[in-house]
Amino acid sequence: MPETTRTCPTCGKPVSASFPEGLCPACLLSDATAPFAKDPGQPRADSPATSRPATASPGPAPRVSSRVPTVEALQPWFPGIEILELLGAGGMGAVYKARQPRLNRLVALKVLLCPPEWYDNFVLRFEMEAQVMARLSHPHIVTIHDFGEIDRSAAGLDTLFYFLMEYVDGTDLNHLIRSGDLPPQRGLALVPQICDALQFAHDEGFTHRDIKPANLLVDKKGVVKIADFGLAKLIRGDETLAMGLTVTGTSLGTPHYMAPEVWETPETVDHRADIYSLGVVLYEMLTGERPAGVFDPPSRKVTVDPRVDAVVFRAMERDPARRYQQAREIRDALARIGEKPTPPAPRSRRGIIVGSLVGLAGAAALAGLAVAIFHPFGWWDGLPDPISVGLDQKPASSSTLTDRVETPPSTPAAPAPSPVRAIPLAADSSPPAWLTDGLATLGGDIVSLAGWSNPFGADDAPSEESLLAIRADGTVACLIAPDNPLASAGLSDWCAQITVAQSAVVTAAGVAVLRRDGSVMTRGLASWGTPAGPALRGPYTQLAGGHQHVAALRADGTVLAWGDNRSGQVTPPPGLADVESLRCGHLFTIARHRDGSLTTWGLSGAKEITPPQLAPGDLLDWAAVRNGVYLLHPRGEMSAFGWRPGGDTWPQIRPGSDAVALAAQGDYLAVRTADGQWRLWSGIERGSLRPYPGGPILRGARSLCWVGGCVVAIAP
Repeated sequence: MPETTRTCPTCGKPVSASFPEGLCPACLLSDATAPFAKDPGQPRADSPATSRPATASPGPAPRVSSRVPTVEALQPWFPGIEILELLGAGGMGAVYKARQPRLNRLVALKVLLCPPEWYDNFVLRFEMEAQVMARLSHPHIVTIHDFGEIDRSAAGLDTLFYFLMEYVDGTDLNHLIRSGDLPPQRGLALVPQICDALQFAHDEGFTHRDIKPANLLVDKKGVVKIADFGLAKLIRGDETLAMGLTVTGTSLGTPHYMAPEVWETPETVDHRADIYSLGVVLYEMLTGERPAGVFDPPSRKVTVDPRVDAVVFRAMERDPARRYQQAREIRDALARIGEKPTPPAPRSRRGIIVGSLVGLAGAAALAGLAVAIFHPFGWWDGLPDPISVGLDQKPASSSTLTDRVETPPSTPAAPAPSPVRAIPLAADSSPPAWLTDGLATLGGDIVSLAGWSNPFGADDAPSEESLLAIRADGTVACLIAPDNPLASAGLSDWCAQITVAQSAVVTAAGVAVLRRDGSVMTRGLASWGTPAGPALRGPYTQLAGGHQHVAALRADGTVLAWGDNRSGQVTPPPGLADVESLRCGHLFTIARHRDGSLTTWGLSGAKEITPPQLAPGDLLDWAAVRNGVYLLHPRGEMSAFGWRPGGDTWPQIRPGSDAVALAAQGDYLAVRTADGQWRLWSGIERGSLRPYPGGPILRGARSLCWVGGCVVAIAP
């Protein structure tokens, strides 16, 4: 009897009946960008569906598009299950919580609509990847129960593909990070589970190729499940079969988490690309930020053992040969950091007495060191907080023996010199006195800078120069030109009261500080227009500043802006959502969405800035100048768009194939190369483009900004 076939629910090609019932794993692609068609109408179908493991409480209610099938419209097509609620929707798929009455179990249903022009490629991927998923049976990998395809042509609707998958009662790692519910200790506790699942998949010959927080599900018991192996790459010795064939509008991975070789030599990609992605995820779990360009080690941002920095950086090595070669190595490295010290061997009574005389005076210092090393991971929960154990503090049990030991008076250590450097843009100039004098007072623990300078201001206009420096302890130092109106508005005193800063932006009319709890503090001139207090509680994840306005990105992907609105730059378009990052020019704001697209608003007094169409993986970094935006593409290609007086032609910058990051402000642009060098240009908008040297002092520098006729940065 000939083998029967059915159609793959997501791909559209015939699927052998010998495969598990349900959709093909290609449908698990959370970043697929094919649009939903109209709502499903009248029913016609018979089998259950599969989806990426859904979550019971993913946070805010999902933003429902009119094109996403409602529960009521979808239910008639799935008579074998009870669809309970919509959990979330992406560009091409929607996930629902459902129940199988006969088995009395909760499941996750993921449905995808396949346009006819995609059908052939979709079916092929579906069949191949279903076999991949069926083989990956592991406690920390989401299980597929069923998959299938529903032909709805009789109802005039596109083919419906579905997955019926294990339901994970919890949320995904992305939501935990954005909501602030993932302290470093908890994040580190999840890593061994992720490593075990990846090691299992790699040993079976599969590479996930899309490891990111949204694909790491965490149930209410703290168990991690990896979802969406739809981009798996099957490797069998010399035989390599790439799963996830190219479909127009989709990408094989997510740009922020993709290893460099995925961009540069995709034919060489192996399981070590997953290790790179895991390194990015680990950094984001610890700090709440994605590493991009030049970034601080985790221990400079949060209280964590500095040895973890080396683990993160090795996992993210650009050269795959220098990374960890196996996922288990990351697990083992973190375990070694967390091990308690081995108790010392028993000593003789004489040795104990001598040791007491010699070492008692240093007991407090050793205790403080031990807490600093182990307490951040929570392994020594009974120890006091490291802040409460000073190096000059005597232990409570110190005896009179220590009082008889004569110790020389301690000499206070000289403060470490500030790492911040100001390099004049012109060879025959020098930094202003207020800047050089201020930099000398900062100390050596600066982790972030924010500055503002307006090279387009009139010579007789008040100064707009100011610089904020954030220290590792969250305090803020403000350096400001004496004739800046913000100086008389008490900006310096206000900054001196801040204690938990994470980042900041500076404008001509005011400043905004993002605190470590996700809230925002702001201070400015009378025209600043500070929002009401409740609106600033957030949580927020990023700030961007223009000439006299600020835009703040909420954790839910929406935007709040305030300040000068003469061109509409603080009024986001209606329905703006799913924003991933922000930039501000002089009189405009631009948002990048999670699907890679860009939206701009403002500058209406001259000309609208219309962004180009971008594919999800077509942007390494981006930066806003006065009236435009520069885009850095893979392999060092660069483009620009915006408005320029007299025409829209922008200076062509050729940064080189090793370019990895951008920084810009006003009339200045800087490009960072993979080896930490900076290439700098001025005159971007004046029409007199010229390069200027940064010198060796900028190699490896970070937090570039332009203040007082200088480029200012934190030197390594």
